[in-house]
Amino acid sequence: MGTGSPMMNRKMLAATFKRPRHVVVEEVDIPLPGPEEVLVKVLFNGICGTDLRVWEGTHWSIEGWPLEPGASGHESVGEVVSVGKMVKGLRPGDKVAGFGGRSFAQYAVAKGPILVADRALERLSLTSPLSNALNIVSLADTRPNGRALIMGQGTIGLLVTKLLSMRRIEVIATDIIDRRLELSEKFGAHVYDARDQGYVAKILRDFGEVETVVECAGSENTLVPACELVAPSGTIIIYGCQVMMKLPYKPLRRKGVRIEFGTASTNARRDIDYALEAIRMLQEDAIDVEDIISAKISLKELPDVLANFDRNRWIKVVVEPNRL
Repeated sequence: MGTGSPMMNRKMLAATFKRPRHVVVEEVDIPLPGPEEVLVKVLFNGICGTDLRVWEGTHWSIEGWPLEPGASGHESVGEVVSVGKMVKGLRPGDKVAGFGGRSFAQYAVAKGPILVADRALERLSLTSPLSNALNIVSLADTRPNGRALIMGQGTIGLLVTKLLSMRRIEVIATDIIDRRLELSEKFGAHVYDARDQGYVAKILRDFGEVETVVECAGSENTLVPACELVAPSGTIIIYGCQVMMKLPYKPLRRKGVRIEFGTASTNARRDIDYALEAIRMLQEDAIDVEDIISAKISLKELPDVLANFDRNRWIKVVVEPNRL
């Protein structure tokens, strides 16, 4: 990066997604904050399932290549370096979360990041998935002592399983990866291996149809069984990323199923954003997430980790962009 600190020479390292399956860590200009923005030194940024789909080139949000430097990192925590002249309530040195979009970089500009206490900062890289999980729980609206089926036990699916179990909801969980199934069972779920061709029949045998089914895997191979497993007048919450969906009309029509789409951390019907609640829970140890964060890496390791993401070992990998 040349001599001197990044701030002195106005250069930084950022990961740029050049095309599907090709990411380069390169030196670029440090962005300048506008009057209503702050410049943030990125301390932690989690790798999201969205980022893996972007790397593959299959995510619905992609509109062209290459992406901007730092995109699509968004599970970010950092320290304010400078503030625009119209910014109030933030100053250099403050710790913030909830900014992102271009946070696979040493620095990022942000508008309206959330001020946080200077503790448990690494955990706050889970603010986005936990706020999504809280939204799913609010959409599920499961009755006390009720039952829910969570299909897909990635980071968000596991957090939904933990949250519902904490509320004494009986949880059934499916996945195809042993490590995720082990954690799901530890979090209180009855687990079924979706690699078993008879797993749908086994769930129906053991529990019958389920009133709330959450699709967290982002796969047609999961969505179709969800339609079989949901109970009459039940709800399917579709949260996994989809490009095109094919739904079996007959069982959905016969059972009068309601299909709900999640909108990240915000319950659109109630106009509630769960980011602040997620931050509170993470900083007050109201939820144990130590099993979720599996590894920490430097920014320079990101391209290799994306290309060889080991789902059998890792749940959440956290990038430290300013770690040398």
